[in-house]
Amino acid sequence: RGAGWGIGVFSDYPPDAKLAALEVAHLVDVARSAQDPAIGRFKPHPAGLLAVAAALGCAPTDCVYVGDRAEVDGAAAAAAGMQGIVLGRPANR
Repeated sequence: RGAGWGIGVFSDYPPDAKLAALEVAHLVDVARSAQDPAIGRFKPHPAGLLAVAAALGCAPTDCVYVGDRAEVDGAAAAAAGMQGIVLGRPANR
């Protein structure tokens, strides 16, 4: 944040309870979900990612989206014009 970065979260389902349970809600500047009436689209549709970028006041090309599913999160980032990072899951889970 000191460098001017914002943190946004987009989830297909409302993220507030999950962010609170993970004790990271205070780190998030903008949280949106596909359930928000103004969005109404699940990933990989880019509407949610674009809404978060707009709420943060930044261009999609200046955003990095991190997800865990290439076929959904990676595709959504590409459709939104954002750089995407897909994190793998440990094999023992």
